[in-house]
Amino acid sequence: DQGKLEEARAAYERQLESILSSGDRKAEALNLRMTAILYRQMGDQARATGLVTKSLSIALDLKDPALEAPALYILGVLEDGQKLDESALEHFNAALQMPGISSMMRGQILQGLATAHCNLGHFGPCIEFNRQQLDMAIASGNQFQIAWGYFKLAYPQTLSGDRLGAYESTLKALAYLRGVD
Repeated sequence: DQGKLEEARAAYERQLESILSSGDRKAEALNLRMTAILYRQMGDQARATGLVTKSLSIALDLKDPALEAPALYILGVLEDGQKLDESALEHFNAALQMPGISSMMRGQILQGLATAHCNLGHFGPCIEFNRQQLDMAIASGNQFQIAWGYFKLAYPQTLSGDRLGAYESTLKALAYLRGVD
């Protein structure tokens, strides 16, 4: 609820004051990124974009891919939400190229790429990024993630005219869901 978001915002801003006085640039970048996510949740896209842009700038100064990749990803998410799909693709692609990204971050980036490509009507790349995400889910063995991956794959298959593929993906999603406790 809005009250809890406001409490969290105030706490992050108090934390930032302390971080700034300590000079810890890495903690500053992380705090700015987390505060940006909070502002996104609160509906203030402009403030969120400004904060995550500052976070990215610090990450670039520090030459820290572990800070840079999530900042690029969040910029892509913000741009995707504003239907700036070409810019979102640039940021998602840049995030995907960062060394040492976690599998969770990779999955989120792949989902962002798939969504932006679908929004642009580029169903081939959308399907490919969804397949990559599905492959990660299959490798993890998580039945819910596998079901969700098949479900997400069915959408661009439908849009591209591959109704049989979409049907089969939906059936596979349901089969995996049956196996989830």
